[in-house]
Amino acid sequence: MYVEISKNAELYYIALGDIWAAEKTCFGNPNVSVHLCTQAVEKIMKAFLRHSGESYDHGHSLNVLLEHVEDVSELPYSSVENIALLSEYSQSLRYKNSKSDPTSADAKKAITCTKEVLQSFSEIPSAMKYISEAKEVHAKMLKVAEKEEFGQSPLPGTKAEYTKAIDKAVADGKDNSEKPKRNMSRDER
Repeated sequence: MYVEISKNAELYYIALGDIWAAEKTCFGNPNVSVHLCTQAVEKIMKAFLRHSGESYDHGHSLNVLLEHVEDVSELPYSSVENIALLSEYSQSLRYKNSKSDPTSADAKKAITCTKEVLQSFSEIPSAMKYISEAKEVHAKMLKVAEKEEFGQSPLPGTKAEYTKAIDKAVADGKDNSEKPKRNMSRDER
């Protein structure tokens, strides 16, 4: 899929896709939904560190990333708490050290926490324009995916179906509003 987006907005854009997919899988597969939320918050923090000129190759620990983010900008306490909760989920999912899998209620909570974290970063002046750019591109891609020509209304149910619908739209020339310019591969995430 080709999209035109600045390097500093890319990870925010991918995080928005993770949040979208988390909402779609919340009830059918809460384990995946929670995992997508933890991935989204990781990408949000790495995006912030990237455009702040800081190194963000700190692995996948949300707590370690949070320490580096707070070296650059102070976050509201509620965001710190949300990241701590998502970090617990992340560790539980990654190392299977929980007695039970996440429930739909856990997934809904994770989604709410993730959206609150994104909102907190949206209020940091240096991140505002990049998050706005990412939201604009994400909204455009959702609009493409919703078109009735694809026979996929409402939106496709999985991230793979979403990507396939957008790829088909571009290949078929259904979205002629802009010529594609940048290849966004999974390797760039």
